[in-house]
Amino acid sequence: MDPQIEKELLVSVKEILKWIKILAQPAARSTIEAALPESAHRRLYQSLDGKQTQKELAALSKTSQPTISRLIGSWLRAGIVEEITPGRYTRTFDLNTLGINITAEDKGR
Repeated sequence: MDPQIEKELLVSVKEILKWIKILAQPAARSTIEAALPESAHRRLYQSLDGKQTQKELAALSKTSQPTISRLIGSWLRAGIVEEITPGRYTRTFDLNTLGINITAEDKGR
């Protein structure tokens, strides 16, 4: 392919991606707020960087590994977490970017 055409396509794709991100933010925020009602869940979610195992995450968050597994499983189904290698997960969204307060009071309490 012609290098100039490739360059133009790349610029166009970047522009499209920018607008998709802008348009998707309200839906992403709503989905995440529903999936992360507790501050402990938001802190755990924000810590998902793909480097720690579920066992390590459980120790850091002072909860059980089965609880971590259950939460991550529900987040996978919601589409807000990705498994990057077996047993290691990363968040799809940064809560700070979406304007979600990680330490806010838990909803419904």
